[in-house]
Amino acid sequence: MAIDYNPDSEQVLYTDGGASPNPGPAGWGVVMLDPKTGSTRELSGGDSHSTNNRMELTAAICGLEETEALTRGGDPVKSGVRDRD
Repeated sequence: MAIDYNPDSEQVLYTDGGASPNPGPAGWGVVMLDPKTGSTRELSGGDSHSTNNRMELTAAICGLEETEALTRGGDPVKSGVRDRD
């Protein structure tokens, strides 16, 4: 799989997720940082019954999908990560 790298559209993602107890009520969050401007964007969500692993992965996936949407101007669900093999 190949992903095009464009340094002009670089974003830094900080992600976290958890459940307490595990499994149990759960949540995830993402802070997106644009290093060039210093601007941030926050995303978050949750589930009434989930696991730590699911929330950790959900945070990462949602952050990457949002980055894809912002850098390409398209729908991240439709475009996804392109497999070039």
